[in-house]
Amino acid sequence: MAGKTASYAKRGEDPGTLLQRLARGPLLPVYLLFGEEGYLVDRALKTVLERIVATVAGSRVRAGEDGLMERVEQALCTHPLFGGQPSAVVMDVDSLKDTAQEEMLALITRAPGGHLVLVGATPDMRRRLYAKCAREGWAFGFRRLSLARIPAWFKEEAAERGHVLAAGTVEQLTELVGADLRTGAAEIEKLSLYVGEGQPIDVDAVAAVVGGMRARSVFELSTLIEQRELGTALGLVRRLLTQGEPPIALAAFLAAQLRRMLMAKSL
Repeated sequence: MAGKTASYAKRGEDPGTLLQRLARGPLLPVYLLFGEEGYLVDRALKTVLERIVATVAGSRVRAGEDGLMERVEQALCTHPLFGGQPSAVVMDVDSLKDTAQEEMLALITRAPGGHLVLVGATPDMRRRLYAKCAREGWAFGFRRLSLARIPAWFKEEAAERGHVLAAGTVEQLTELVGADLRTGAAEIEKLSLYVGEGQPIDVDAVAAVVGGMRARSVFELSTLIEQRELGTALGLVRRLLTQGEPPIALAAFLAAQLRRMLMAKSL
């Protein structure tokens, strides 16, 4: 059984430190991985699964699926075909009904073996299942990074791929990408391929690879509106705002686009 130190966001622990603990700490019978920063939660799940079953696949079910508990118990008793330890991953645990939460609590209290991984966004930590995870030190919560923390995160992402960010690069990336970690990680990966193994990433590389990203996204938004794909367009608007696009600029663009559409329709 793990120690009694809770590891979730209320403790104010840095997400990078939590990921290191997941990668290097003792394997736990249960993991509760949660938080509003979905990219970091995904990273945490990948880290745990690679240690348990040497793959990111795992046996996954979603809260609310038929036969949830039977499938979880079966997975915890079944050794993976290609090695590793029995495991079950339950996604969207925020939506577990009260009865399912109590059944899951009873299951982990019986300690059936294997590793149970619960993944969610904002589980109610007052509920008995999640409170048990917190007490046992099984809960790992990933809050959104503050804007002040983003520059250091870019440096860490680059360092993981063997690169140093040259002077001015961090500020340039922060301006272009903002606080969208998933997009930021994808851009760092593209930059890594662009500059080559072990080479520094400089402002010229960022300008070539990332520079036109927002502009392309804005034009993509225009196309989505014209095609009346409103759900996708709204998702893109949210992403642009997260990346730091000024709301007034987006509102002006949308107003101008609407005017052009109305003028075209009147011809």
